[in-house]
Amino acid sequence: MKNLSCHSSGRRFTPLIKSKKRPDIEIYGGETYDLFLSGPWEQYSTEPYKTLIKKAFPELNIFDPETRPSQKDGTWFEDNYRAIRNSKRMVCYVCPNPFPGNALEVGMFYEYNRAKGLYTPDKLIIIWNDDIKPQWGMEVISRCPSSIFRTTKGAISFLEKLLRPIIAK
Repeated sequence: MKNLSCHSSGRRFTPLIKSKKRPDIEIYGGETYDLFLSGPWEQYSTEPYKTLIKKAFPELNIFDPETRPSQKDGTWFEDNYRAIRNSKRMVCYVCPNPFPGNALEVGMFYEYNRAKGLYTPDKLIIIWNDDIKPQWGMEVISRCPSSIFRTTKGAISFLEKLLRPIIAK
């Protein structure tokens, strides 16, 4: 099978293959992740949300774009795209930027899972702190079926109830 071209950058994607561990996920090369952390780098966020989530779930395979070599070598878009398609859940920390880049990641995650019939609101966890402006943005984001929390601690508590039975197996 030939590689598929990425139109915007001209880079190549790995051919489509089926996961033996997760037949419900099509993989463009790479591994399956329990969580994809979408949001600003921690130095630009109002709290250490990534550190808190990783500390709460050390046993999970978590994809954090900030820690990937692809951030430095310029292949971050393809790397993130693969991980989004191969992630069971996404935690999105909404950042106070005029156009948060994670809006694209959330859209890709939602649409991929929806199109495959795999989407449920507990797969997309959104952290929307009170300092995010404008507040009417909450109305827009709430149209996407998801689990929205005002704090990272609230999201972690939700994930603990959701994932502890799975992790314990």
